[in-house]
Amino acid sequence: MNPHSRQTRSSDRSAAIARRVLQRLVAGSLAVVIAAGCASAAHGVATTYVSGLISSAATPSPSATPSPLPTLRPTPTPWAITQPMPAYFRNWMPDDSAFKDANGVVLKRYAAPLGKQYTPTQIAQAALEYYDRWLIDKDPKLAASDKAAFLIQIDWLLKNQLRDGRWLFNFKWGHMKPPWWSAMTEGVAMSALLRAYSITGDPYCLSAITKARTTFERDRDHDHGVATPVPVGSKTYIVYEEYLGSYGAPNVLNGWIFSMVGLYEAATYLHDDVAMADLTAPDRGFAALKVLLPYYDAGTWTHYYITTPGTLQRGRLQTVLYHKLVIGQLMYLTKITGDPFFTKWATKFQGYLNACNAAGHCPPSGG
Repeated sequence: MNPHSRQTRSSDRSAAIARRVLQRLVAGSLAVVIAAGCASAAHGVATTYVSGLISSAATPSPSATPSPLPTLRPTPTPWAITQPMPAYFRNWMPDDSAFKDANGVVLKRYAAPLGKQYTPTQIAQAALEYYDRWLIDKDPKLAASDKAAFLIQIDWLLKNQLRDGRWLFNFKWGHMKPPWWSAMTEGVAMSALLRAYSITGDPYCLSAITKARTTFERDRDHDHGVATPVPVGSKTYIVYEEYLGSYGAPNVLNGWIFSMVGLYEAATYLHDDVAMADLTAPDRGFAALKVLLPYYDAGTWTHYYITTPGTLQRGRLQTVLYHKLVIGQLMYLTKITGDPFFTKWATKFQGYLNACNAAGHCPPSGG
């Protein structure tokens, strides 16, 4: 894709968002956003709304130092998310024995020499788990405990997001040297922050969601974003990457879908037109997934990722855990899009699982 045309399209979308927000300002519906100086940014163009005027400002350069952001300030909102996350998220939730730091932030324990680490993806997933528990808790004490745990994870996300929208992993993983970042993190964190905003009205949550969303409009390898072009014949599609290129596992399927759920929720609950475009433009989102999904089919199982994107060679086979996860994700995509295409592939992949279970031999469920 021509970088100039990509930037022009992003700028046009940013301008459209600016006009839409100004219309809401007149109606007084976004006063709380103005108080926080919430900005909508896309590909180097930031529009800040103050006193009904639009002024351009340069996007802050990426920094290794997290931006200082205040903790949550409860402010009522007219809506709240009252439904638990999709069932497939249950594969990733920490239990009560999860490791935590002195403040209650969830840590992930890796094998030596890494040990316990702050993992942004897991912290965001833990937030979603605590929120879902809070929704269904019958005991007031348990409800208060789960809500407090939820807000602790949210506080960490707010304080550790860079000004350009990323959350960084500050440890080596595979061939990736720190810091590295992930589309999956951005999407899952958007979902967690959206829930915090829905029950507190805190504008800093809204601003953090917007900043995270801008990573989907930036190139992974050249602009500290999460988007990567994948050639397919004469066309190019955009994949939202779970890992950096140095990891050696491009186009990881489950991480890509995780990231799009965050975009979907921002588009649905916040009416974010750019998030919707990131999902529905013909070269990315659902359209790109529909083009590339058949290449993950190994005939009797599924591939975890696609290597050498230009030729669409396949990577290693998925474990049983990831295979099941993708089936659940595809069923959820059917629910939110109404597109039977995703049901067809979920059913096909479920058939592979049924066959291997009947034969008593499936790929190893680890790693």
